[in-house]
Amino acid sequence: MVLDTDSRVLTLAFARMADALGNFFLIIVLPLSIASGRVTLSGIAVALVFAPSLALAGDLAGERGSGTTLSVDADGPATPQD
Repeated sequence: MVLDTDSRVLTLAFARMADALGNFFLIIVLPLSIASGRVTLSGIAVALVFAPSLALAGDLAGERGSGTTLSVDADGPATPQD
């Protein structure tokens, strides 16, 4: 415990701080980055498709195969090691 404070209070404070930082990124930083030309709308569209597809691949791979299924190797596909 920090300063005899309930851990739920600290958790809520940390969660609200993280939420505020996330909102700051979405409301301030992202539009400014797009306006500067460093980030394109097509890049954002790719990210919106890639992240959920990567999460789905991880879910479908199962517990033991996720690391080998999602690995990227220039020499060819990865082989599971038992």
